[in-house]
Amino acid sequence: MKHVFPYFVVSLLLSASLQIITAACADAKEKNALKTTRSVRREFGQFNIDFEYAEEDAWAGNERLNAVLTIQTLGKDNLQFVRFESDNAGQDLFEKVVTLSKNDSLEPGILTSPYDFALSIRKDAAPRIYNVRLRFAPPVVPGQSGKLDDIVESFPLNIGVRDSGLLEIDKQTLDKPIVYTLGSDQTIRLRLINHFQDYPVNIEKIEVTSEPDGLVQKVTGSSAIEGSTIIFHPTLTIDPGQRESISIPIKMAPASFSAMFDGFFDTPLALQFSFIYNDGHGRKLSDFAPKLNLKGSPSAALWIVSMLLGVVIGTVLKLLMEQFQMARKITMRVIAVTVLIGVVVTVIVWIGHIQVLVWNFHGSYENPVVIWVISLISALIGPALLSKILKTD
Repeated sequence: MKHVFPYFVVSLLLSASLQIITAACADAKEKNALKTTRSVRREFGQFNIDFEYAEEDAWAGNERLNAVLTIQTLGKDNLQFVRFESDNAGQDLFEKVVTLSKNDSLEPGILTSPYDFALSIRKDAAPRIYNVRLRFAPPVVPGQSGKLDDIVESFPLNIGVRDSGLLEIDKQTLDKPIVYTLGSDQTIRLRLINHFQDYPVNIEKIEVTSEPDGLVQKVTGSSAIEGSTIIFHPTLTIDPGQRESISIPIKMAPASFSAMFDGFFDTPLALQFSFIYNDGHGRKLSDFAPKLNLKGSPSAALWIVSMLLGVVIGTVLKLLMEQFQMARKITMRVIAVTVLIGVVVTVIVWIGHIQVLVWNFHGSYENPVVIWVISLISALIGPALLSKILKTD
């Protein structure tokens, strides 16, 4: 029993190690690793240099980008890594470079020298493809007279961002608010611009919301839709430096009749489009959410109801004020004439956008409350108001 226990422990440790290695390999595959190989041939030997890192982790401000440098040669003497240098444009990309490990291994005829690094990428690094230069010292060759020159090789490093991406919307789209009718079908056209120098924009989702909530009833169209979210299968791709126009069909929610009395038509309205996209190198961004200003307009039914309600109430008030001054025979005639004059004056005022100042009342003609008040006033003082309007014209 004493001899069996150590073997059991060793078996458990080997099994655990195998699981850890398997998990690490699977994680590396999932992380879209980029491996670049350079072959170097000199009079003192031939060398293969591999530089590998996970692209999705290569973003500006990342303080720990794990990178692996592997140098192989058929001889017994290998190149020695010296340092990371600035890129081909003379730009220093790293705040700090830490060498985590270096372990040479000699298999039959092949010497392998792997280096593990933790790279701290500068926060102000622009999102684009860089060529990072690595400096190597040649091996010491017996009998070599004089110092051999160092070897410098360039490797691509695709640096991106996780926020403040370079997908934008054409400013002309945002300058002028869209006037829409409540309850109508609207098609919103957005002109998008990809300002990334080297990366595509692959749009995965667009979520449509509103301020205040409840303006959007649903998003329609043939694309895959989950509630108010449009899902692109495959992704909608905008190449570097290019523009793309997209159309988003939306069913706007109708407004209740009470909405015209709670300040809805005087409230700033907006649609917000929240984009989720990637840059083609495993980095996903979700901080782009432009707003499009709206101006709500009442439906024809709501406008007519508001007008008729104002006219009817105004007529009733007028009858109450004049009931002792008229004969019962002419009451119906007065009602008909009052309603007709109220409707005519309201339509004239609305079409001509004529400013009527009564009780210091101000408001937009898109607001049913304004129509209701004008209709009520038109029924009360319609003849005098109509005479004044005609004289003004």
